[in-house]
Amino acid sequence: MARRSAPYLISILLISVAGAAADYEVVKSTHGNLIISGYAIGRYAYQNGDELAVGAPTVSTFSLRSASLIFRGDVFKYAGYSIYFDVACAKPLMDAYGTLDVIPYTEFRAGQFLVPFSRESYTSTSKLLLIDRSMVTLNVAPPLGRDVGAQLEFKLQSHDRPDWVSLAVAAVNGSGPNRVDENVAKDVAVRVAGNPLPWATTKGLTFEGYYYLGKPYTAPYGTGDGARYGGCVAFDHERFTFQGELLYREQTFQQPAGGGTVDLSDAGCYLHGSYKHPLPWPWLQIVEPAARWERYDAARNIPDDAADAVTGGVNLHFDPGHHCKLMANYQHFTEEGDEIDNDKISAQFQVRF
Repeated sequence: MARRSAPYLISILLISVAGAAADYEVVKSTHGNLIISGYAIGRYAYQNGDELAVGAPTVSTFSLRSASLIFRGDVFKYAGYSIYFDVACAKPLMDAYGTLDVIPYTEFRAGQFLVPFSRESYTSTSKLLLIDRSMVTLNVAPPLGRDVGAQLEFKLQSHDRPDWVSLAVAAVNGSGPNRVDENVAKDVAVRVAGNPLPWATTKGLTFEGYYYLGKPYTAPYGTGDGARYGGCVAFDHERFTFQGELLYREQTFQQPAGGGTVDLSDAGCYLHGSYKHPLPWPWLQIVEPAARWERYDAARNIPDDAADAVTGGVNLHFDPGHHCKLMANYQHFTEEGDEIDNDKISAQFQVRF
């Protein structure tokens, strides 16, 4: 019986994938509808090593950055789901949550999902403007941008006006994805976003603000108190993109045996932009030069430990919508203290279906 059913199951899978590749066509599932998508990203990186920087040898490597498969759909009119695997990661499960849309303009979700903090953090890897996320996003935002918990998101937008507003509130474990809670407390994340301007010329403009309150855990100090703040201004136009973001984190830990408190804080910001220039060839449709300036201070109470970086790059879009593109970046780092020769060259090719 197993041998007879195997070709049938393989046929069903191939039909499903083919249907998803054709502009995310809906596939009939056991109950409700299913959309299958995903992407594969291959990468090369070369980063200078400096013998003065302990543990920082020269790196030259090809790597599989992402091999993702995403299942999304609805069970019925008011309920849906999203399950996202990335087998290039040590723990492949990235997202797994259900949604409920009973209250007008409001979505409830529960499971493992992107925490509503930092625009760059919850931007898909396949849609990033530059290959690497900024230093401040990698350090201040939640790990991999994800956690386990529940979220309510309210979004109000008129069909005939460009202005809109949204509010997302999430309660999460605070330990990151695929991990059990490290304490009994729950972290709370809030994102307010919108465009209050009614003019058509400002349709792509977005203002965002973030607040994250939680109980951070570190091995040396245990559980402490912490908060993160942030804000972002972004403008997405048909031809050009601009985005600026500022993130800040403060943490306080009580040392054992009456050793007093330890205060830690870090902060950073970035500005990036790009311009899309259309090309006349059917196989290469857009060339997009991009650039970013960023700054990250890992310990604000320690002088001369901040770092700046300037990244320049170009994206070649063989097909619009990030379905097939080649990216190349050069990243120059400048340290406040001892200068380190750690500039980085990277290239990335991705296909998305």
